Amino acid sequence: MENELEKARKYMLKILKIKDFSEKELFRKLADRGYSKETAETTLEYLKIHGFIDDKTYAARLVKKYSEDRPSGTYIIMRKLKEKGIKQDDSEQYIKDIDELGMARKYILKKLHKIQGKTEEEAKKFIYKSLVSRGFSYDSVEKILNEYAGGNLIEQQ
Repeated sequence: MENELEKARKYMLKILKIKDFSEKELFRKLADRGYSKETAETTLEYLKIHGFIDDKTYAARLVKKYSEDRPSGTYIIMRKLKEKGIKQDDSEQYIKDIDELGMARKYILKKLHKIQGKTEEEAKKFIYKSLVSRGFSYDSVEKILNEYAGGNLIEQQ
């Protein structure tokens, strides 16, 4: 019969085949399954040593996902990293090179069709709500609104 440690390792390898997780998420999964703290820590150490988990690589992929695939502001990206258990210092390191204004511009350019036929005030409200809900900073939102008001945003389309 398998011991607790072997079962925990098999369980972790099984779920890691499906999706990547941070170390904190995996620890929670083991705890939720009733594994002891010692078993969870030993299992996670095994996974790290053998290259199955790496929070830095995981964080880099998460930042890429939310900066390129699903453009989001740094606020949302930082929140997602925190939720996944990535340390604040590491999170700040990963987002320092993000061009938030460029991402906001790219995101809103895809949404311009939704403001066709709206008044300028309605269009500005739509742009504001869209960007703020995606976690873009107020500074970036203000710059995009100024570009829109000046006609520069539409020219880039």
